[in-house]
Amino acid sequence: MCKRTPYTHPLPRAPHHHPKVASASLVECTTLIWASDSVAATVCRGVVYAVRELLQSSPPTPNWIPQLIDERILPLCDAHSPLTSFPWIAPSVHRNEREVREYVCLLAMRLQMTAGDLAMSTSMLEKLALSHTGIVQPYTLRPLLYATSVVARKLSCDNELPTCDCYDAVADLFTNTCPRVAARVETQLLVLIDWHVPLDLSVYEAHVTSLYDAGLQLGQEDRRNAVLSDTDTLNCSVRANRACASSPGDERASAP
Repeated sequence: MCKRTPYTHPLPRAPHHHPKVASASLVECTTLIWASDSVAATVCRGVVYAVRELLQSSPPTPNWIPQLIDERILPLCDAHSPLTSFPWIAPSVHRNEREVREYVCLLAMRLQMTAGDLAMSTSMLEKLALSHTGIVQPYTLRPLLYATSVVARKLSCDNELPTCDCYDAVADLFTNTCPRVAARVETQLLVLIDWHVPLDLSVYEAHVTSLYDAGLQLGQEDRRNAVLSDTDTLNCSVRANRACASSPGDERASAP
């Protein structure tokens, strides 16, 4: 009789085929965040650097990884997605900054994350990497980061945030999955961290400040004192930044 490995959920049935088209340019999303001086965008850039460092310093893969978070078995995207899965499965993905930057920025904007959300999500990912050595690999990063981001958004949201709403925000990207799979990936993460999310304010204050410092660009105004009190979502702050850049008095507004 087969014995199920601990912390493993059964794979769901294959989702129905549902080709989709991305509603926004992936390149535009990354460009907007990299050009923005908002607190949330600055922290998001810091998360990109933190994720890349986590991938580069990750030890060899362990003998066992839950199938739900292993894109070699259950890729998030199929041929109809604007994202691709194969670069994340290739061994050299940790040396390619473009894919990491694109995914982190797109996920953060689609889920409308604040600076605090981003810090909590990254903190859970790092906690997971410490408690389960080698589990953060290129082929596990995307499901894990999605799950930590959703959990962070739910914890910081005053109103109920259904799992389906989070999935709908990225449904045109994750075309090889469905709400049930997304929910199980989220549950798998919580099981792996033993359903324990640290809520120590001093820990998050140090963490979010560190991410903010890493994302600061040359000549940008330092607003680290407002990081924890900033409640603007990444979506709103970046779009506001774009609106200011395209004001009538700006020469860029008249560019074709």
